[in-house]
Amino acid sequence: MDAQTFLDNFGTIAEAPDGINQLRQLILNLAVRGQLVEQHSDDESVDQLLVRLDSQKSRLAEEGSIRPGRSIPPVGEDEEPFAVPPSWTWVPLADVAWPQAGFAFKSDQFNEVGHGTPLIRIRDIANSTTQAHFDGEFREEFLVDTGDYLVGMDGNFNVRQWTGPRALLNQRVTRLVFFGSEVGARFIAVALQQRLDELHGSKAYTTVQHLSGKQIAQSPIPLPPAPEQHRIVARMDELMALCDELEARLVERDRLGEALAASVVDAFAT
Repeated sequence: MDAQTFLDNFGTIAEAPDGINQLRQLILNLAVRGQLVEQHSDDESVDQLLVRLDSQKSRLAEEGSIRPGRSIPPVGEDEEPFAVPPSWTWVPLADVAWPQAGFAFKSDQFNEVGHGTPLIRIRDIANSTTQAHFDGEFREEFLVDTGDYLVGMDGNFNVRQWTGPRALLNQRVTRLVFFGSEVGARFIAVALQQRLDELHGSKAYTTVQHLSGKQIAQSPIPLPPAPEQHRIVARMDELMALCDELEARLVERDRLGEALAASVVDAFAT
């Protein structure tokens, strides 16, 4: 389904069972396939963006802010999950962000009474809340700031922006350290989530649902020019807000319908 067909049938889809959630997923699918906004021929090329990102990556490595490890090979044509616009390219995640693994903090220093520093475990990623604290020494590099993007490496492989307080990055949680502000972190996070959802649903992960840092680094990401990334995110926000509004209206309609039905029953009972 292209963007115009989607918009023409927005209301109809919303009325279907689980329609709002299907709409949200469809918005994300269109976004990462280059079908949500138009491509602009005057946008700076994605190759120029990659040159700057590589320079930023080298600078961060020299500063010791990241430890990228072995280079990741380019995404081969047979590894591209779907077609993207000609102005886009496929890259491994490691070309735009470094997946920083969490630390194995000693569990005998955990507590849930507020002593020490908040600690992020996999279960905490989805809601950006944590009851766990670590009452011990730690290195500053494992502190997560509000706004950082995290990946859960077990279970559902959630990719979420952390909106909670500053907290520690525990083992089996990965932080994405992006190479400069030009990267549309939100767009990359959406694209990565789409890829990890595919892995989660594949036969290889039906029994043991674990990710490695290497798998995250090698994940193929569809990369548009930087200006288009920002246009896509703006359009996503607009459509997601519309989904929220529709959902609220449907909930209210159902509530009124139930109230009316109850009134009719009461009227006949008396």
